[in-house]
Amino acid sequence: MTMSDSRPTAEPSGNAISDAEAERRRRQRKRSVAIALVLVALVALFYAITILQMTANSPGAAS
Repeated sequence: MTMSDSRPTAEPSGNAISDAEAERRRRQRKRSVAIALVLVALVALFYAITILQMTANSPGAAS
């Protein structure tokens, strides 16, 4: 369908979303949340490792 074609289509218009599209969005949302959680976990891990290295290398640390 081109921009100049004004014939109605068989697809629902407006805010109606098909079940397949809704399912795709749900899966994409779950995947995005999972990736965000992994990134937060990596940041926390790198932060903890950095703090441990800083405390181990401090002049007052017992060796």
